Amino acid sequence: MNKKMIIIATVVLIIFIGLGAFSNSYKDLENSIDDERVQYIGEIERQLVSRSVEIRDDISSSLYFLSVLLKHDKPSSFEDAKLNFTKITNTNKSIFILVTENGVCYNVSGEIFELQNKALLTTLIIDNKPVSSFERLITGQNYLITAQPESPISGF
Repeated sequence: MNKKMIIIATVVLIIFIGLGAFSNSYKDLENSIDDERVQYIGEIERQLVSRSVEIRDDISSSLYFLSVLLKHDKPSSFEDAKLNFTKITNTNKSIFILVTENGVCYNVSGEIFELQNKALLTTLIIDNKPVSSFERLITGQNYLITAQPESPISGF
């Protein structure tokens, strides 16, 4: 009976050692998977930031070019200004907005266009600095708002 007890105790001990080894291996595997996930998400974040910066820079360049066109052509209406806008953009998802010195925003149809983030208008009008920010409009749609301060255009 002593031999049976020793064999049973040995088997139980081997099972516990095996479970311990399996548990440690499983934890190492989980940690490895977690590290890989963090690296993967970090890479996705870097790519998204890089692409967002590219898009913002492209929009800013187009916006600067549009401001040069507006200064040169001196449009007499929103429709004329929109024609300049269509010269430099190839997407119909962009919206062209003009802002008065009082902070009232108008779309090309002459309708008021409202922004929820009034700090953007403050930066644009009072601080006279360009702005670029992802914003939710009152309509609930999300947009990348990019704006360039310009000298007033009269005649509208």
